[in-house]
Amino acid sequence: MHGGAPAAAPDSGSERTAHSVEGVEEPTDPGATEPTIVDIDREYAEAGFHTDMFVTDDAMLRCSGCNSLVSPDHVDVHSIRRLEGASDPADMCAVIALICPVCQAHGTAVLRFGPEAGPEEVEVWQRTNDRRTSGLLPSSATPVEAEQSTASSDEP
Repeated sequence: MHGGAPAAAPDSGSERTAHSVEGVEEPTDPGATEPTIVDIDREYAEAGFHTDMFVTDDAMLRCSGCNSLVSPDHVDVHSIRRLEGASDPADMCAVIALICPVCQAHGTAVLRFGPEAGPEEVEVWQRTNDRRTSGLLPSSATPVEAEQSTASSDEP
């Protein structure tokens, strides 16, 4: 992503790769059941991000709200919820919450990262604008997850 954040996160070494997701926390409880893409998408929809957006073969984003084809350079990402399969690299993906620059629809898109990410997805990661510090949404969790995390940390 550009707009203040590099497109890649550190791997185990010091190099960065275009297939990583910067600033997205990994699950803290390895024994916890990972939510599904459907769960994550539903939680973003409950927060008003209900429009579907899709990555096209030419690394553009299509908004299902207005059917516009938009350049990722004009798209602001407000939250990224990363999902990983325990044993299958094909399950490495993230649900991103974004706003269509044409119709202002709040929506989500699913992008793969890691070895299974296609070149069009990598390009979208690199070209979208990182606005996770805007305060509109939690930066690396759905609003429901952030609320549950806050509630559990408040318990004695």
